Amino acid sequence: MYDNMLNRFCYGNVAAKGMYLDETNMRMCLTHRRMFMMLAQRLLEEGKKAEALQALRKCKEVLPAENIPYETDDADFAQMWLDAGDKAEAASVAREVARQDWQYLNWLNSLSYDALSIYPTTCARLLHRLAQAVGVLENAGSKDAAAYKQKLYAIDNTPAGNIGREQLMKMLGDE
Repeated sequence: MYDNMLNRFCYGNVAAKGMYLDETNMRMCLTHRRMFMMLAQRLLEEGKKAEALQALRKCKEVLPAENIPYETDDADFAQMWLDAGDKAEAASVAREVARQDWQYLNWLNSLSYDALSIYPTTCARLLHRLAQAVGVLENAGSKDAAAYKQKLYAIDNTPAGNIGREQLMKMLGDE
């Protein structure tokens, strides 16, 4: 997989500045990013930190965030950058994930309680990912960590925060 993803596969012009990707191509690129994550995770588990870092760098090169934006679920990606030893890139990814999670939670808080109550899993997932991103920011030594930690605490006392926390507790209770 390492050789195929880093040397053999051709990613086309996906990295070209300003490249437009329709929904189908964007999903395919996100799948490729997930494959890079799987590869990096396995390499980290095997203690091959240098190779994991090479895989992550290749991913950034061929699937740049400018064309394939990070998503709310990419907190794991930020953690991998941190585990591979690149604190600056870990903080960059975590900052974007935290920003999106925070923005999404604020939008959910703009809904009526009845409308919001149909999104408990979404609220829980966003709270969890925001906390994970804050943890990466802290461990990476980012100057943004304190601000996002404060936002995490503030969101906890909102309707979306309450629903998300309750759902997280239910989910953890089921395990």
